[in-house]
Amino acid sequence: MAAGYVIQVGNNKPQKVIVAHPNKNGQPSGDQFEHYKSVGAHLIMNTIRVWGRRVIKLKEDDTGKTKYKTSLENGSPIDVLTPGYQGEIEFLPWEAEGGYSIQCRFLRDMSRSLDYEYQEVVQKIKIDPNKPKEGDVLIQLKAGENKFDYKKDALFIQFLKVHPQNRGSISKNPNPEVKGYSFYEITDEHVDSIAIKQRETSLDAGNLVKSLANKPAQLRNLFDVLGPREEFGDVNGLSGDLQLYSTLLDYAAIYPGDFFSLLIDYKKSMQDSFEKAKSYKALDISKDGHVAFVKNGKVELLIEAKGKGEKMLDWMVDNFLDEAVYPQVQIFKQLVDKLN
Repeated sequence: MAAGYVIQVGNNKPQKVIVAHPNKNGQPSGDQFEHYKSVGAHLIMNTIRVWGRRVIKLKEDDTGKTKYKTSLENGSPIDVLTPGYQGEIEFLPWEAEGGYSIQCRFLRDMSRSLDYEYQEVVQKIKIDPNKPKEGDVLIQLKAGENKFDYKKDALFIQFLKVHPQNRGSISKNPNPEVKGYSFYEITDEHVDSIAIKQRETSLDAGNLVKSLANKPAQLRNLFDVLGPREEFGDVNGLSGDLQLYSTLLDYAAIYPGDFFSLLIDYKKSMQDSFEKAKSYKALDISKDGHVAFVKNGKVELLIEAKGKGEKMLDWMVDNFLDEAVYPQVQIFKQLVDKLN
C-alpha cells in the first residue's frame, strides 16, 4: 500500500484562456490575447449522500480480525439509536444488496463519525446555518496533488474515497443530476510503467558503459559490437577513447532498448557459432581451460578459458568484451562461417 492517500484536484498548472470582447452572437471579436488563469483552490460539498450501511463493531475473532454486526436479528437495518451503534458506516457500491442511501458529513475535530444523522441525533452537533465555520458547508482543496496520511487523516480519507465528486467513488450515485468530478485518486495504475522501465533500462545501459570507463580495450570492443551506427556520427574506431566513451554514454541513454538488444544478438551469434562448430565436430572443449578449433584434424588452441567443458563457453559469452576474448571470438566466428 502507498505511504499516503493522494488525489489530483483540478489542474495543477495555470490554464491558458483567450480574452476578447464578444459580439452579439457571443463569438470573440476585435483584439484577442492569451491569458493564464490561476487554478486557485477547489471546493467540494461537505454534506453528501452515498451508499452504505450502519454497522456495529464486535470483538475480534480468534484470528484477530474485527467482526461487524450489519443488521438486527429480525433483518432490519441498524439505526442511529440502536444500542451499541457508534457512528460507523460500511460503504458499499451504489445499490448493492443490504445497503441504503446515507447522508454523510465530515466534521474535523468535532466527530469521529461521518454519519450525519448520528452527529445530529446522538452527538447533538448542530451547525448554525447562519454562521457556518470554514469547512462546515464546503471543503477547500488546493489545486494539483493533495496528499494525506493514512493514520492522521483516516476519517477524511474515508470521506474522500466515497465522495460523489471523486471520479473513482463506487458508493456515489452513478447517474447524478450533475455529472462530472472534481478530483481523482492517484495510484500506481496512473504511473507510466513503460516510461519507468525506459528510464531504468537507460540507467542500466549507462552503468554498463560507465563500468568500462577505465578499460579502453573493452570500451572499443563494445563500440565494435554496437556499430557502425548512424547515431555515432563521425565517431569511429579511429576516434579517441574519450570520444568513444561519450558517444556510447549518449547512445545508452537515448536508445537503451537497442543497446541491450544488440548485445543480446551478439551473444546469440556466439552461441550459434559454437553450435555450428559442434555439428561439424570442429569445436574441442575436452581439455579443461582450453577452447580449440579443429581444422583438417588438427587442433588449434583458440583461447584459454575458465571452467570445464560447456562452462568454458558460458564464460566466454559472459566475458565477451574482455580484451583476451573478443578478438579470438571474432577469429572463431570467421572460421565457423567457412564451414560447409
